[in-house]
Amino acid sequence: MGLLAALTETASRINPALLMTENKDRAAALFRENNIKRGARLFDEGSFYDLQQKRERKYSDWSGLGDLFESDNPRDNWKAAMTMHAIEKTRQYIENAKEAWGEATVQTSLGALNPRVLDVVRIFYPNQIATELVDIQPIDGQVGEIFIMKPIFSNSLPANDIGPIVAGQEIFKTATYDYASEVVNEKSVASANGTATTFTWTVGRTPVIPRTVSIVAVVGGNTVVVGDDGNGNLVGASLNVAGPNTVNYTTGAMAVNFTTAPTSTSAIYTQYAWSSEANTAGINEVEFNLTTVPVQARIHPLKFTYSVAAGLAASAHLAIDVQDTLAELSGQYLKVERDNKLVWLINQSAAAQTTLNFDASQSTQYFDRQSKYADIELKVNEAESLIQTAMGRGGISWIMGGQNATNLLAATKGFVRAPVTAPIGSYVVGHMRDGTVPVIRATKVMSSNDYIVGYKGYMAGDAAVVLAEWIPIYFTPVFQAPTLQNQQGLMSMYDLFVNNAGYYVKGTVSNYTA
Repeated sequence: MGLLAALTETASRINPALLMTENKDRAAALFRENNIKRGARLFDEGSFYDLQQKRERKYSDWSGLGDLFESDNPRDNWKAAMTMHAIEKTRQYIENAKEAWGEATVQTSLGALNPRVLDVVRIFYPNQIATELVDIQPIDGQVGEIFIMKPIFSNSLPANDIGPIVAGQEIFKTATYDYASEVVNEKSVASANGTATTFTWTVGRTPVIPRTVSIVAVVGGNTVVVGDDGNGNLVGASLNVAGPNTVNYTTGAMAVNFTTAPTSTSAIYTQYAWSSEANTAGINEVEFNLTTVPVQARIHPLKFTYSVAAGLAASAHLAIDVQDTLAELSGQYLKVERDNKLVWLINQSAAAQTTLNFDASQSTQYFDRQSKYADIELKVNEAESLIQTAMGRGGISWIMGGQNATNLLAATKGFVRAPVTAPIGSYVVGHMRDGTVPVIRATKVMSSNDYIVGYKGYMAGDAAVVLAEWIPIYFTPVFQAPTLQNQQGLMSMYDLFVNNAGYYVKGTVSNYTA
């Protein structure tokens, strides 16, 4: 079963009610837990044939991945699981190549590199910044499918409802008051004109439960309320006893006659309860259908060359295998370029918000610069609020910025620095909020003063950006030219899909000095 099918099966077992309550986080945790278990099982039970050593090797021999699986940090577990999926996809690709072109051909071209290919994936994959920023969904071929989930309202509420809903709107983004309720609040009729005293209308949900009707109007500048007596009559001191003052519980038709005309331009509202047991077809629905999106893994090619003479000299005098060394360097380069491409896409997708701009100028009210810089945490809190306002859900999964911005973020209270050794490309400099939110420095792609606050999504289908992964890295055979210049190609095949750009907000810092 492909990963997409496995993920879909897992998602189908999640109770949709979990996503409508305070248990949304539990649903996401369950989803991730199941996928970590698949990766761990593959690590424990899986193996590959080492062409160089001519024997089966177990994935469990890789102690580094084992440490990630055994870590108490769920981020480490997730990195290990996604790495195992990537390694397995690469292994399958090599096996398919053996079937297509013959084992002898593959052994000749990849004999020395076969274990190295998987090792390169094992080393660079957990260290790429994508594992922190986005959801990763491996696909089964160059053209494949990823899945997204946009829970929507299936029914429209009446246009005169005080919390109007249109079928197809995404839930959470729109405030609702009576979509999942027997109690309904409706704006009953058009605004009063100051002279009419009799009004008739029909409510949108039936049958109406007796003794639940309340009609609110403004008469003479005062709010008046009338109700039903349980026998189909509306009663209240502001009503004209001549009528009509009636309610039809079956059809929802209502008529009211005020003694004095309601105030001009004021609205008349009706609150009532309807029986969902008597009318089950009237119960509103929310759809949690998984939608598949076609993607195509684009080829990201690279070629490296080296002279035969240099290779022989390195091997003889320095005991260096040039092919393996260049493979590692090229793999590292592809890792950095993949990270840069992802950071660029997020930077382009994030909406700039002026309320997140931070002035780092010194003022007399602060004792030192660090106290001033620590105030940027207020902007981070504002960013979280902006995401929640725009999307109706979400928090902060990470913060990414240029050099000045990340230096400021590192001055916040509770910042925990990460143990970084000679980083290449974008990297995690530490964690805010007592070690829970990673801060990522992206110096080559983002402006020094810009920063982005992002949320990954509640679960895979809700992700802000999806990395559709097919082959993380693949090497071609070495071409030995008559010019004594060896050439080898490599490629990475993946696609990026923006799903919920509303999970990204961008700010900037100004007047910062180191």
